[in-house]
Amino acid sequence: YAMRDSSIESKKDALLKAFDREEFLYSKLNIINQLAKDSTDPEIEKFMLKAIKDKHHQVRREVLQNYGVKRASFKSSLIEVLKDTSYFNIKTALEILCKTDSNSFKTYTDMTRPLLGFNRNIEITRHKILAREMKRLNDQNYNKHLDSLIFIASKSFEFRTRVNAIEAIDELGELKASFLPVLFDGCVSFNGRLNGPAKATLKNFMSKANYTSLIEDYYKNHAWDKYQRAKLMDAFEKPKK
Repeated sequence: YAMRDSSIESKKDALLKAFDREEFLYSKLNIINQLAKDSTDPEIEKFMLKAIKDKHHQVRREVLQNYGVKRASFKSSLIEVLKDTSYFNIKTALEILCKTDSNSFKTYTDMTRPLLGFNRNIEITRHKILAREMKRLNDQNYNKHLDSLIFIASKSFEFRTRVNAIEAIDELGELKASFLPVLFDGCVSFNGRLNGPAKATLKNFMSKANYTSLIEDYYKNHAWDKYQRAKLMDAFEKPKK
């Protein structure tokens, strides 16, 4: 930590040597975090290509999150991460590969089957990518993946899984009428960790002119009790002074 504010060039050699002899995990993560600030140095790139294969999943995660792994030299390493022991690492690698090599999205998503992941994060990411890329290619099968996300966002699942699916739909930016009951159910939930993300998604769709009337009609055509109306007030009604 003492060298944190020093330039990368002045501390690079010391950090690279320290990593190999360091036994404390969080010191290793700190070293990667510092070295990751220079994405142009060939020696650091060589080090990161080794670190992304480290035995500890958190070391691999630190590289995925902080270094420029979108470059071509990391492609084979990212493909290996699709078989990682960490669901978070698999999800991250899958998203990077499908953005940097979108023509091979089917190959990469197939490689993660039949994994569900923690709170279904792999399954949700897979559906999100397939919906996005199939729509890009004008393949109407994208709808079945969007419908799968809507189902996973429903109250058939626990709230963390629902939040993951709701945020994936928000990211895709397409609102189907069948999602409205699911989304509103999340918005009026007693669980703040569910209704917060649900309301944020509702507001995002409300801000898009092509969805405003669809959402407002759903709200007006349904009966809400006092508690539910209070939950929805900031999206639809101006609070009374």
